[in-house]
Amino acid sequence: MNEFKLLELNYMIKQAFKKFVIGIIVPVIIILIMLIIFTSNIQRGLYDSKIEHLTEESQYLTDRDYLMITQNYGYYSWAATKCDIPVELMIAIHHRECRLHRGYYSYRRKIIVHNLGGPFMLDCGGEGTPDFEANIRHYEHKIAKKYNYKGDTRVSHNFEFACLVAANEIKNKTRYGLDTERGIADTFWGYNGRVHKSYLDSAYVCSDPKNGNVMSFFFKGKRTIDTNPGCLAILKELKNSKKLKAIALKYDGD
Repeated sequence: MNEFKLLELNYMIKQAFKKFVIGIIVPVIIILIMLIIFTSNIQRGLYDSKIEHLTEESQYLTDRDYLMITQNYGYYSWAATKCDIPVELMIAIHHRECRLHRGYYSYRRKIIVHNLGGPFMLDCGGEGTPDFEANIRHYEHKIAKKYNYKGDTRVSHNFEFACLVAANEIKNKTRYGLDTERGIADTFWGYNGRVHKSYLDSAYVCSDPKNGNVMSFFFKGKRTIDTNPGCLAILKELKNSKKLKAIALKYDGD
């Protein structure tokens, strides 16, 4: 008799637990899943709207900039065509990295410096990385071989080759295509090493002081206010630039 009661009690406990799981645990799990999906959609919407806001067109490019773009455009266009990327991405990155100079411009010495990374700041792990120079030379040889390039294969001395290496790097960092600003922003972020949590936190990508998006970054251990436009702001201006269209028409034709 006692054994029968124990079996009955065991059965009742199992049934009660089953009802508890079905009646409470499962609905809670379903609600949590729905909340995760809902909140992720909200974040995605905010992500997109922020990017739209941060890329309102501003007038950052000067006559001096367009003169330099004119002088460099043939190289930009050649490399962009080789790697099948929009030429505006190259110009935006070059503006951010070196203000369109064909080398690193030292404002203190007021001269162009042939830095190892060249005008697009090729960075194979950072200057603190062991064998930093050897890593850059290895990468340069790799790209030269890939495209069967016969000229000087130093990004520090050959602007044409520097453009080719940069275009290849842009292509390699593209994860979500280049048809949307979101995809382009992620590519810019990738080119800069994907530092910070997202491209929304990256001054390199989203800095836009003229539209009120003043950002900061750490430099030599100190937080510095970034007064320069990020790549997205320059890209937006280039996309709507009649001056750039005229330059492109001169080099590329109709």
